[in-house]
Amino acid sequence: MQAARQSGDPGALAAALAARQHVLWGTQNPGDALAGATEIVAAARTAGDLERELDGHVLRLTHLLESCDGPAARRELAQIERLAGLPRQPLARLVACSRRSTLAVLDGDFSLATSQARLAWEIGTRASLPDARAVLWGQLFAVWLETELPDGDEDLMEQILRGLVARSHLSTAHAAALVLIDAEHGAREQARGRFGELATAGVTAMQPDMVYVWARALLARGCCVLGSRQHATRLYQALLPFAGRAAVAAGAVMCAGSVSRYLGGWAPGRCSPAPCTNTPSCWLPALPAQTSPEPPRRSPRPVPSPPSAA
Repeated sequence: MQAARQSGDPGALAAALAARQHVLWGTQNPGDALAGATEIVAAARTAGDLERELDGHVLRLTHLLESCDGPAARRELAQIERLAGLPRQPLARLVACSRRSTLAVLDGDFSLATSQARLAWEIGTRASLPDARAVLWGQLFAVWLETELPDGDEDLMEQILRGLVARSHLSTAHAAALVLIDAEHGAREQARGRFGELATAGVTAMQPDMVYVWARALLARGCCVLGSRQHATRLYQALLPFAGRAAVAAGAVMCAGSVSRYLGGWAPGRCSPAPCTNTPSCWLPALPAQTSPEPPRRSPRPVPSPPSAA
């Protein structure tokens, strides 16, 4: 970093800042990470590096969502859309559509979320962008967590996910998602077996990365869905350091809402997953008042309260 700053080359500085940001992902508080992302945008603009500027805006959007700042996140999306409007920028177009899907899920506009996810995938496929299918999976899964998917989309989402579990370097996070899908489809023993491995060795092996908090939030949800009291204390303690922020994955491909809604699943006397009772709560202050949000379809069966983890 020091050499890049002293070089006077804004392109080199933007590259060094971006590398540092990705190395530190999952270890910084959102405010510090946001400041670093802002510096990437400034250096990339000076260098005229549109791709690096896009990366900086995606990072800013990620950390604004982590900070539960909905209005600022909308403004950041507008900056991504500005880059997408420039000629010959298929990656920016994919990012604009996919992150529009992310925000639509948080707004509860699941139809828009699904259509934008599909459009992002089509753009990525035409341009042979390597992560288009993984992004499509994540955004369809975010919708699936809250409501029904259109015909065919659930099968496609699950097909992509099972491939990711088999070969992705982020397989723990993907496997945590598969636990919820298997449980929903009635394969609860299979889900319990996979969940037991993830809640023990999986949590121990996890290293800070772009899905670190999000994966732990999914495991907390799985714990409540399956009623796995024996793992509740470990998962509560793993997630507790992130109270007060939102669980955001993979450069804002998905936002699962405030970590506090997952910790709420371990409130005294119950183990029902707070995430299943309303739209992602980190976004609610940015929306019109909602007096009685409609509950999504995935409400788990009542299960015994886990041991106190406080």
